[in-house]
Amino acid sequence: MRPSAAARRDRIALELSQQGYVSGCALAEMFGVSEMTIRRDLDALAEQGKLRRSHGGAVGLGAGRLDMVEPDMAERIRRNSAGKARIGAYAATTLTRGAFVALDIGSTTLCLAHALIGQNVRFLTCSLKIAALLGAAGETVVTPGGAVQGSEPSLVGAMTRRHIETFHFDVVFIGASGVAATGLFDYSLDDAEIKRALIERAARVVALLDSSKFERLSVAKVCPLAALDALITDAPPPQPLADALADAGVHVTLATEEMA
Repeated sequence: MRPSAAARRDRIALELSQQGYVSGCALAEMFGVSEMTIRRDLDALAEQGKLRRSHGGAVGLGAGRLDMVEPDMAERIRRNSAGKARIGAYAATTLTRGAFVALDIGSTTLCLAHALIGQNVRFLTCSLKIAALLGAAGETVVTPGGAVQGSEPSLVGAMTRRHIETFHFDVVFIGASGVAATGLFDYSLDDAEIKRALIERAARVVALLDSSKFERLSVAKVCPLAALDALITDAPPPQPLADALADAGVHVTLATEEMA
C-alpha cells in the first residue's frame, strides 16, 4: 500500500535532515509514485518553508550550496592550488615508512602523491593519473581492475570494489566535492561507491579537503562525518560545520603556510 501524501512528505523531510539533498527521481522510485507526484510534494514542502527546491530535487534549509556538475581535472588542479599543496605536504608528514596507503582520486590527493615520492610508502589508487605519476617515479603502486571513467580518469565498478575488498590499508586519504554537517559528498555515484569501499578497508580515514569544499553538497553522499578519523584542510571550517566535526569526533588540522 502506497503511503499517503502526508506520510511521503514526512519521510522526505527526514531524508533531507539525514542526507542534505534528495533527488526527485530517487524519491519516485522509493515511494512507487510518479516524478510529477514527487514534484508536487517538494513544491508543497517548499511553500511550507521546509526545503529549497533545486534542479532535479531539493536541499534542506540548513544545507550548503549544491554542486551538480564536476569541473574537469585541469580546472580543479588550478583552484586553490596553494592551499591544496599545503594540505598534501602536511599529510605526507603523518605517515610512517613502509605504510600501505590508499589514495583516492582528486586534485588534493594528487598533491599528496607528489609529496610522498621517495618516502618508502606503498600505494593503491583508482586514479590513473596518480598511478602514472607514482609509477614513473619508481614507487610501488597497485591499481585495481575495473572500468575507466571520467576526465581524471579513474577505475570504478563492481570489479574495482571486489579487488579493493581484498586489501587492508594503514590509512586512506579521501577527497570529496564537498563537506557539510550531514557528511562528505561527491559528484559521481560510481566514485562515491569506490570511496566507501576504500573507507571500509582502512584502519584510519583522513579527508583532504580545501576550504572551498566547506558547506557544499552534491548528488552522492559518500559517508557521514563519523566515518572520518581526521580532516586536513587549509582554513578553519565555519562554526556550524566545526561543531558537527567535533561532535563526530573528527580531528581537524590546519595546514598553514608555517607548516609548509
